[in-house]
Amino acid sequence: MFEKPDIMNLHVSDIEASDHFYQDILGLARIENKPGWKSFKLGETILAIRPWLPETTDERKIKYGIALGFNVDDVDKRMKELTAKGVGMLIEPRDESFGRYAEIVDPDGYILMLISESKK
Repeated sequence: MFEKPDIMNLHVSDIEASDHFYQDILGLARIENKPGWKSFKLGETILAIRPWLPETTDERKIKYGIALGFNVDDVDKRMKELTAKGVGMLIEPRDESFGRYAEIVDPDGYILMLISESKK
């Protein structure tokens, strides 16, 4: 029934800043570019962003309860590229049991995990 996500939708405070981050900094290919909705190709999944509506209040801070994981070819190389572009680093590259791992943050505080799985 549930095999993989078809679409991931992030509510963002500044859609243009997030659009710049996901397209220009991370290099995701844009699929749609509407004023209140932008979407990007992420493998077989779609990553969509839309404005967080001002009248919406949620004290649970749901956005901090999600982290997006990206498999990359080389965590260290990608982290150097991203930090050179001003992306905030949460966790420096390190070895884990599954491979190499690091974390960055997007303009709204969403955590993005970069993972290079071990070749074992």
